Amino acid sequence: MRLRALCVGLIGVGTLTPGRADAQVDQDLSALLDEPVVTTASSTAETGTSAPATSSTITAEDLRRYGIHTLQEAVSFLAVGVAGQHLLDDDELGARGVEISSDAGNHFLLLIDGHKVNEPYQSFDLFGRFLGVPLEIVDHIEVVLGPGSVLYGSNAMLGVINVVTARGKTLQGARVGVYADIATLVRPWASFGSTFRLFGVASELTVGVEYLHAEGPKYYFPSELAGLLPSGQELTWGGAVANNSSRADSGAIVTRLITGHFDVTLRAQGSVSPVWSDFGDFDSPEARRTDRGLSIGIKHEATLSSIVRVNTRLYAAHTDHDIVDTVTNVDFCPLTNMTCRFDTRSQSRWAGVEVQPVFDWFRDGRFVTMVGVDATARGVLAKVDAFDDVTGRPISSSVGVIDHSDLIVGAYGQQIWIPARWLELNGGARFDYDERFAGVVSPRVAATVQPWKGGALKGIFSEAFRAPTFYESYFSTPFVPLPGPLRPEKTRSVEGSIEQRFAAQRIFFGVFHTTMTDIIQNFQFDPLSAARFLQQGRSTVLPLYQERNLESIDSTGYDAGIEGSFAEHKFTYGLSGTTAYARATAFGSTGPLAVAPRTFGNARLSYVLPDAWPTLALAARWMSSRLVENYATYAGSPSVPAFIELRATVSGDVPFAHGLSYRVSANYVSSERTPFLVGPTLDRTPSLHPVDPFRVTVGLTYEFPQ
Repeated sequence: MRLRALCVGLIGVGTLTPGRADAQVDQDLSALLDEPVVTTASSTAETGTSAPATSSTITAEDLRRYGIHTLQEAVSFLAVGVAGQHLLDDDELGARGVEISSDAGNHFLLLIDGHKVNEPYQSFDLFGRFLGVPLEIVDHIEVVLGPGSVLYGSNAMLGVINVVTARGKTLQGARVGVYADIATLVRPWASFGSTFRLFGVASELTVGVEYLHAEGPKYYFPSELAGLLPSGQELTWGGAVANNSSRADSGAIVTRLITGHFDVTLRAQGSVSPVWSDFGDFDSPEARRTDRGLSIGIKHEATLSSIVRVNTRLYAAHTDHDIVDTVTNVDFCPLTNMTCRFDTRSQSRWAGVEVQPVFDWFRDGRFVTMVGVDATARGVLAKVDAFDDVTGRPISSSVGVIDHSDLIVGAYGQQIWIPARWLELNGGARFDYDERFAGVVSPRVAATVQPWKGGALKGIFSEAFRAPTFYESYFSTPFVPLPGPLRPEKTRSVEGSIEQRFAAQRIFFGVFHTTMTDIIQNFQFDPLSAARFLQQGRSTVLPLYQERNLESIDSTGYDAGIEGSFAEHKFTYGLSGTTAYARATAFGSTGPLAVAPRTFGNARLSYVLPDAWPTLALAARWMSSRLVENYATYAGSPSVPAFIELRATVSGDVPFAHGLSYRVSANYVSSERTPFLVGPTLDRTPSLHPVDPFRVTVGLTYEFPQ
């Protein structure tokens, strides 16, 4: 109902004279159809112009055309205001000049078909190769920037990303394929989509499976001081090529069933991948990380009357992780002539229900009230064990033991009001209860004004929070004191934007100011603070570090861009850029934010050649120079230079082979290092994560005849 009202309001047929009506309606309708419809910002379908946030929609065609392989690549190359960086064992995401070290994207909320994926213990590479959803079955990705806790609760501080899988009627038929990064990685996949009747009810089924095996790339790491060997000699980390730490295997299966008013998504994923720790031995063959996950989400929509509908969501998930490190450093394995093996295990499980009544009071989308209650039961088991690496004998009792369960509850309301064709108002708030801290209220107020044809002015005020993970709240060892009560991280954002649409083209410009407080970081004890902590009776040994609310961040800047298409979408293009002035304050000192670029953006263009000729596409992204992680501890505040990443992709049908298509990409990165530290980092010169400067990817897809 609401989209129909939007169409009528935007087209305005009744104001046209008969002679011009048909041409004007065709032009306006074409422009409206070119505007993406998003559901993530307000949990209801609306155009990108009306949504109470800055949003980007990445289609399945975009993913294929530009040779996208991971979710981090998708948002970095194709979305507005998001900057991603790939590391050796995870992927980091930032937005609008804010990126937090060792975050693994934990300040973004990730949804798959609308269901939350972030786990309560701590996030593990949600945006890289181990997402657990083959991109070949993704229908589109919605990226909503800015605080989103008003509807979703914790984690939605920098934004919300919703990966929407394809429906069976869209994917129709069976496909198999394979893509390979030459000499380093291979990933076969298969998908199936179908429509049928289940117990007399119209139904759709989507299935996607994938397997990934990586054997590279292999990098050389300069040698650096890592501590002392049991013999008393200095221990060296690096000085060789890492052969064992580039191997990874991963598999996933996703099934989506839509039958009647039910929509069910089932996902299973498992992976074995490298692990890089600052205290572990270099390139140990035993240092591995094993991750497994299983989740189910069930949505149901019931229309009770022409005014009331009720959306119900049930969800449950289980994840477990096993991280193994071997350590010869006497600082961490203080036993004579021994290499220790540390085994860190964790399990997270959660299940919940969300009920969301929606009232369309005038049956036309002009005055819509939404309320909701979301309750989640959670539990985490975790421990760290130390063994003699040779004999397998336990060295000590388990430490870092967590066995905790809780119940979190959120209640929210949202009001959408369209008092005139040119004005839309959106306001709401959410209250979240968590036993670890006082209740959190997250408000949002937004207004969209469309004073002229194709133009829109938007103003938004919003707040969000991130609850401490179970690791941050409960992890402790004799050398890592249990933190005191941690406060939730909070963010507040004010933004305004203007955009103009004409036919299939869009120009936009927006300004923003974001404040984040109580950011949780590791407090590293120096000898004096450790001695004082010990004297106060708060520990029985000299502590190493403790989780604390340490930092606040302010970021001010702007987003700008242009995008569109010509010649019946045969030629498409896009260009966007963000400039942000971000400052971090901790211990009374203020300075630039580490690892985050001040200026970044992306550009893309593609052309569909006629007849049987291929589609040509070029995508680029860039970042300004970035200060390295923990730059204040090194002389001269070192940084990495600005970089540009270029990707050229050619795709099309294989001649004389019906049903067989190909995709070939070449990727070039101008930089050799990221700003993230790797290794023990005890030397005066930081050792940084390397970058794969050039790779070629080849993919084949076969679509079975129906």
